[in-house]
Amino acid sequence: MLREMRGYVGIYRYIEPDWKNFMYDQLLDIQDLADRLKIPTKTIRNKLSDGTWPIRPVRIGRALRWRETDVAAAIASLSNGRESNAVRRGR
Repeated sequence: MLREMRGYVGIYRYIEPDWKNFMYDQLLDIQDLADRLKIPTKTIRNKLSDGTWPIRPVRIGRALRWRETDVAAAIASLSNGRESNAVRRGR
């Protein structure tokens, strides 16, 4: 839905988001990821450095974060007995 708002500077146009289909994707830091997967953070760091970590992180400045949906998809693919190429993106 396109609306117009009059402000002091002029007319602003914006598109109102569709809140029904809006998905909140939480970002996990390395400690949250390690807790969820029940592995040490050192293992995650080692696998990231040698390029064998299956879940691609999101870089925010110097920090690495992982999308909760990517982690859930990786866990689901591992529980099916195979790892899909869509999840295993590596570095």
